[in-house]
Amino acid sequence: MPRPRTGTIVGYEPAKQGESQGHYIIRCSAPDGSRPVFHLDPSPKSPQAEARARETAAAITEQLWARGLGSAPKRPQAARATAGTTQGADAWWDRFFAHRDSLGMTSVAGLYRTHILPVVDRPWPDVCATDAESLRDALDARVTAGEISGKTAFNAWTVFRTACKASSGRWAKDKRRTLKVREGDPSDGVVGPDFDPDDAKQLQWLYPREVLAIASCERVPLDVRRRIVSATYLYVRGGELKALDWSKLDLERGVVIIDQAYDRASGELKKTKTGNRGARRYSIEPTLLPLLRAMHRESGGVGKVIEMPEQKYWAAELRDALHAAGITRPELFKTTATSKRVRFHDCRASGLTWMAIRGDSPVQIQHVAAHTDFAMTKKYIDAGGAVDLLPGEVVFPELPACLLSSDDARTGSGNPRQSSGQSSRDSDVFDLVVEAPGIEPGSARRPADLRSRA
Repeated sequence: MPRPRTGTIVGYEPAKQGESQGHYIIRCSAPDGSRPVFHLDPSPKSPQAEARARETAAAITEQLWARGLGSAPKRPQAARATAGTTQGADAWWDRFFAHRDSLGMTSVAGLYRTHILPVVDRPWPDVCATDAESLRDALDARVTAGEISGKTAFNAWTVFRTACKASSGRWAKDKRRTLKVREGDPSDGVVGPDFDPDDAKQLQWLYPREVLAIASCERVPLDVRRRIVSATYLYVRGGELKALDWSKLDLERGVVIIDQAYDRASGELKKTKTGNRGARRYSIEPTLLPLLRAMHRESGGVGKVIEMPEQKYWAAELRDALHAAGITRPELFKTTATSKRVRFHDCRASGLTWMAIRGDSPVQIQHVAAHTDFAMTKKYIDAGGAVDLLPGEVVFPELPACLLSSDDARTGSGNPRQSSGQSSRDSDVFDLVVEAPGIEPGSARRPADLRSRA
């Protein structure tokens, strides 16, 4: 008995800047073999709204078949695909994601589901150059319409190109060709989306006086201040900081080893973002050592160096801390056509930029950053060379005493710090904006503000 035609939900498109709500995207099957996509009216992302979207998908699908409507004839190759072949394609992508995870690579499942699957939903043996061109054109159209950035289109295209190589046994990171299911790369010779890397949005970094202002602001919860300072002075990614335990620090010699990161998808530890090449050992900034020694005494030197809340809180906590500390630099809080507002990942960028301002060698900066491409390191060197510090301002300044004592683990209102790993907040200071998952690097989704109390 054939499966009922009900349509499906492709995903939820977060609200763009200036919009209050996002919307669901559905895909329906038509009698001519096409699978048109529909963008529904704005709605919150909730179980109730999702149920309504499914009902709408089923209703539109029924109308298409009742009236014999469609959008395009099905290609002969696709016409041979029967129930189960799409499932086989999904199974291949699952194996592709698992292989990447085993190498410690960043998850790209979101990019696939949001940007590739709605356009190229066919088993790999049937994918051809026309499909690659359709994806390229769809990405270009979304950029032109302002739905996604050029960088997002470039990232999605890169994922597709890598998958094409893997499916044809030409991906260097799959030497045993365990993912090979076809002959020939269907994207070979197809020009990608229009994107100039030089047009990528400018990212932010914090001045030393701004981080020092946060560290000194007792209106900001102690654990939040310590997270921000640690990420900056150790120049680590958020996932690396969350995975860091005391066994990786030699406080007597002032050395840290970074070789693991927290994987949000699995909830387990994995290799660093760049795999084994991302593992590194380097000296700790001398001005950070007093704080680390104080934290070591408090914890008894056992367990994690610092507790981290869910990743969706990281960026909002940083911006709340900046506000509480009186930092109002406009570019830190607004995303424009040329720049992004500050993220927790920019704490790491700040530390690397400070190294460049101090005059550290490019080789040393590249080593502690674990960059496999020097072009990435050069961005921090260029950023540091374009800014002069204020008189008396120094990089990696000495930290205030209030940051070192657990007696100060109270907010300005006198409420004790929670011990659950999620920071306490003075309600007058930290009216937290919780962001949807995926706002940090490696994710495919854009920010969507959701008001919440932590």
